[in-house]
Amino acid sequence: MGRGKHKNMIRRIFIFSLLIVFSGCLSKQPSPPTSTSQNGLPIYVTPVKTLSEIPIFIGEMTFNEYNNSGFSEQYVVAWSTNDLEVTTDGKVTGTILTSYEGPPVSNPKFQDVLFFQVQGRYVWPQYGDYLHQNFGDVMPIMAEQSDEYSAKFRIDGTFQTPPLVLDMDGGMPLTSLNLTLTWVRVFKGESGIDVQVFAGDANRYPEKPQLGFDSEPNFLTGRFGYYTRLPEEFIKSSSDYDYFTWLKNNLTW
Repeated sequence: MGRGKHKNMIRRIFIFSLLIVFSGCLSKQPSPPTSTSQNGLPIYVTPVKTLSEIPIFIGEMTFNEYNNSGFSEQYVVAWSTNDLEVTTDGKVTGTILTSYEGPPVSNPKFQDVLFFQVQGRYVWPQYGDYLHQNFGDVMPIMAEQSDEYSAKFRIDGTFQTPPLVLDMDGGMPLTSLNLTLTWVRVFKGESGIDVQVFAGDANRYPEKPQLGFDSEPNFLTGRFGYYTRLPEEFIKSSSDYDYFTWLKNNLTW
């Protein structure tokens, strides 16, 4: 065998050996854990390493009034922000503007409250189901400004930093952080109060407004559900949070 052919043979053997070693390394890489959900679809879950990889969605409801009825698409009820920030050390700050296109306020005495909460969304890989874990109490925020069609709220709060994996059922990975919103407009009457509860309605739309931990703020907007006013005698509050008792105990006229 010539010297050139001998060198080529050695080179081929060397490259072939590298390919074997490399393929062996690839076979040892961890694969995303899989399981089968109740509807037969596979669930793929890959726990992340840092909170910066977790998306933050804003606009789902904090709660809804139990007796809310008469949902209408005729009126557009919305929120927006251009300065909302969330940090990995558990701080959330920003301004939320709410507005609606609907009938003008017929009662000159009204107040606006935004109910806000931070939740983590965890997945059960073996079931394909989700758990919402609260990482702070519901924050009632009084409006800084209000007029017939809008209100302005300043959020400045803290929350517990969520673990990336809950130590339950073999480990439940965090999939997102949720910032929930419910806007409540309260009208003062001679015989009591009327309440109009606009619950966050992000699930109704295909793309939820999203930001990230420690990221630069940007313009975000979303929708509330529109419901008619309820007199005090028809208020049943919420199974999730007794907002009506808070209103009665904290609003002054």
